[in-house]
This record gives sequence, C-alpha cells and structure tokens, in this order.
Amino acid sequence: MHPFDEAITFQHHDRAGCVGQFPASYANMIGPFGGIIAAVLVQSVLLHPDRQGDLAAVTVNFAAPIGPEPYRIERQNIRTNRSNQHWQVQLHQQGHVCASATLLLTSPRQTWGDTELRMPVVPAVEDVPVLKSGVGLGWMERYQFRFIEGQFQPGSPEKHDALTRLWLRDQPPRPLDAVALVAMSDIFFPRVFVRKQQMMPAGTVTMTTYIHASASEFQASSDDFMMGEARACRYQQSYFDQRAELWSRTGVLLATSSQMVYFKEV
Repeated sequence: MHPFDEAITFQHHDRAGCVGQFPASYANMIGPFGGIIAAVLVQSVLLHPDRQGDLAAVTVNFAAPIGPEPYRIERQNIRTNRSNQHWQVQLHQQGHVCASATLLLTSPRQTWGDTELRMPVVPAVEDVPVLKSGVGLGWMERYQFRFIEGQFQPGSPEKHDALTRLWLRDQPPRPLDAVALVAMSDIFFPRVFVRKQQMMPAGTVTMTTYIHASASEFQASSDDFMMGEARACRYQQSYFDQRAELWSRTGVLLATSSQMVYFKEV
C-alpha cells in the first residue's frame, strides 16, 4: 500500500464515525503534517454511504495539537441539495476537538468555462534538481520537491518577498486524486520562514482548498509532477495569510488554496 493510502486508511469506519491513527511517516515538527490531517477529514466524508458528488471545497480549522494516540472522526451531512452537499466534520482525540472541517461536494454539470489565471513560465521538471531534504521530517520524505525559486534556506539573507515555485509529486509516485491534492495544498513552508530565511514558532490555524480538477483532468495528470506556487499577502499582529496554486505539467489549474498562519517572533 502506498504510504499516503496507508495514512488515510481507518482502523474502523461506519455511519457513526471513523477511528484511525496518524503514522510516523507523515510526522511534522509537532504532530502530523497538516495536509494529512486535512486528507483524513476529507476521506471520512468520501467514504460515507450518504456522500453525493465530488469534493469541490474544504475548510479545515486546526484547533489543537494532535498526538500519536488514536483519533475519532464524527461527520454530519447538514444539507443535500440537487447539485451540492454540505458536511461538517470533527476530529476528536483524548476528549478534545483537535480539528474541524466543512466540506462542499458538487455534482458537476457541463457549462461554459475559462481559466483567467495562467501558469507561470518555468523551467522543465527535468532541468530542476531534486531537493535532498535531510531535515528528519517524515512528511517531507513523502514528496519529491524540485525548487525553481523561493527555497527556504536558513541563514540566507532575508528576501523581499516569499514567492515560491517548485515542481512536486508524491514519493513514491501515486495517481492524483482529490484527497491527495488537498494534502499537497499544504506542502508549502510558512511564508514567514521563506521571507525571513529563519525558523520560528508558526502553524496553520485555518486552510481552505478549492478543487478545480475534473475527473478527466485527474486521470490525465496520473502520477506526473505538478507545479506549485505560493506567496504571502500581509504579515501583521502575529498572523499572515498565504495563497497557493497547483498546476498540472500541461498548464491546467488543479487547485487553489489559502491559509491563515500564526507566527511568533524569536
């Protein structure tokens, strides 16, 4: 089983809820990687027998640290309409709500469409070296990173912005789907790390990801690389927001994401 599929597999699930445990393979500095937390919340809804439609949007609120102990997920379908469905989800651990989410599922209809954003012109995947992380974080070993610009290199001079562009994919490669795309929307380091080129206490408080990819676009992407871009908008009073885009190699916008992140100067 691929490490990602292992991480989103529950020990038990039924209508009442899901029980699982985060593996060390997706460990972050404190607790599991935020992207894998978001992924299991999404997966819990996609496995529900009342689920209708495909994931279009998810907002995850990270309320408290999550430990290695088992967790329980409770989810509720709060509204089903003709073309969309709304869910609320909570992840409990040791008697506390540690994360919550709202999900929008939609049943797509064929309409006119266009993409106003354009993928940046960047070097080909093959021309960008693979990052050798060596930082000892489990989740970073689960992805292959090829930084084009905006790499976090502690001790380097402070940058004038936090723009990052890179090629990425699962390691080992895995066919892309909506759950994996949600996890990948959180692979970007806190923008304050890149701007200041130093680590400091920081963590995502809330993250929203919009899935734009259709079923045929997921199939076309397969297990190929994606181009990711992230930037910050404003830093103030211990918080900043960062935005991200994920593109297929052929220039299809697959997902967009935004976060509000807490940081503490040291």
